[in-house]
Amino acid sequence: MAILNINGLEAKFELRDSVVHALRGIDLEIEEGEFFVLLGPSGCGKTTMLRSIAGLERPVAGGILIDGQPVFSTSDKIFVPPDRRPIAMVFQSYAIWPHMDVFENVAFPLRRGRARLGPAELQERVAEVLELLGLETMADRPVTTLSGGQQQRVALARALALRPRVLLMDEPLSNLDFKLQVRLRAQMRELMHRLGLTTIHVTHNQAEALETGDRIAVMDLGKVSQIGDPQTIYHSPENEFVARFIGDMNIYEGTFHAQDGADALVDTPFGRLRARVTAKERFSPGDDCTVGIRPEDIQMNGAVRADGGNEVSGNCTASNYVGEGFVHTVETAGQEIRVKLHHNQTVAKGEEQRLRFPPEHTVLVSPTADLSAEALEGQASLAGSALDQA
Repeated sequence: MAILNINGLEAKFELRDSVVHALRGIDLEIEEGEFFVLLGPSGCGKTTMLRSIAGLERPVAGGILIDGQPVFSTSDKIFVPPDRRPIAMVFQSYAIWPHMDVFENVAFPLRRGRARLGPAELQERVAEVLELLGLETMADRPVTTLSGGQQQRVALARALALRPRVLLMDEPLSNLDFKLQVRLRAQMRELMHRLGLTTIHVTHNQAEALETGDRIAVMDLGKVSQIGDPQTIYHSPENEFVARFIGDMNIYEGTFHAQDGADALVDTPFGRLRARVTAKERFSPGDDCTVGIRPEDIQMNGAVRADGGNEVSGNCTASNYVGEGFVHTVETAGQEIRVKLHHNQTVAKGEEQRLRFPPEHTVLVSPTADLSAEALEGQASLAGSALDQA
């Protein structure tokens, strides 16, 4: 059952010399208890979306329902202020009060906000969330004496104490060091699932999105480019933007030749390849398309099976050690092909290499729009700057 419904949401910002369209007709449904991630580059509209759900931004069109109740509607002229929406928000900067101790930071919204509690219930509620997040021994400590990870947990405890129907998180881990980010990702996802709390998490970090999200909405230029579970987003991108943005993928222009069941035959700089169709777009013979394959999915030399098809030969021009393995660069037909192999699989530079693109890992996606999208991207970046200044 959907707890959040967004229909035709549009948002724009009027700058000195232009109008920036930050959201362009977003439709979205988020299920109860789902950990949903909004992922995309800076200026794509993800923070505007989150702030619109929270009531911190007023869109120009569309509607938002939370738990079946409208909180925003242009057609019905409804705008419910943030403090009356059943949400709580964790900000990137944590937004904790430095002059208060841990207990008072968590208790403050319960003393003065919409969920005002009596002294006994307040004490019980704060103690409950502090224990939940492992902060019970720090209740009387000034928050300025806490580490970054502990301060982040205080901000989360304050949000959970409100018992929201929907929790909104705006890049809450981005200010932490890498190892702490990785540790807290798993803890955060496990906690939200244990609580059954619907969570919407904004991030530009692909690894964080893939690790935490039940579903991911990849956003670009104020639109949702693709929605899916992490495995689908990673292995079956629908368009060139998602293919390029998520992880590392070799991308090549091609010409659609024919459909063969779930696969397609595509003419590429390397010759005709068989690829799995992941694009929603329908292609006709002669149409431009894009073919992609991840470096770790390419077979090289001894790993190439003898059944033929999708084979390429070229010379190795570079080998870069990346810790868990090598990324080898093979040049052929004026193109570079990145191949990732285990660290014990060395390749000599200058020697001819035999490659194979397994059809099940080679995807056909929709190519990017024409160059007019560059102007839109510039506008979207301005929108992000406008929000930063707000």
